[in-house]
Amino acid sequence: MKEKVEEWIKYADLDYKSALKLSEEENLTTIAAFHCQQAVEKYLKAMIENQDKPVPKIHNLEVLMNMVISENKIEYDKDELDQINDVYIDTRYPSSTGLIPEGIPKKETILAFISFVEKIKDYAMEFLK
Repeated sequence: MKEKVEEWIKYADLDYKSALKLSEEENLTTIAAFHCQQAVEKYLKAMIENQDKPVPKIHNLEVLMNMVISENKIEYDKDELDQINDVYIDTRYPSSTGLIPEGIPKKETILAFISFVEKIKDYAMEFLK
């Protein structure tokens, strides 16, 4: 595996592990959601890097996913991707309504996000073999 790809995976894994740990605390779900978004972003960027494509300096998961699926078959729930994608902007600025349309994410939402991260991680690991 190329060094840059390994770096993307290393940092994605750190975000994933952070989300797992933060999900244990009900009052840290906003930050756990952010780490889920970051993990997905970095796993996707690892796959893009592995394709010898320039890795864009963007955070939009839909754009990154489209770059990945142009060369790989990945099944994913677009609604889940969209919900996690929205987390990036919303966590960067204070919001009176919370992080997601329902407000501050509940632990169940974070666990669903983590499950999504795990699916993307599995695809990345399979793709990068």
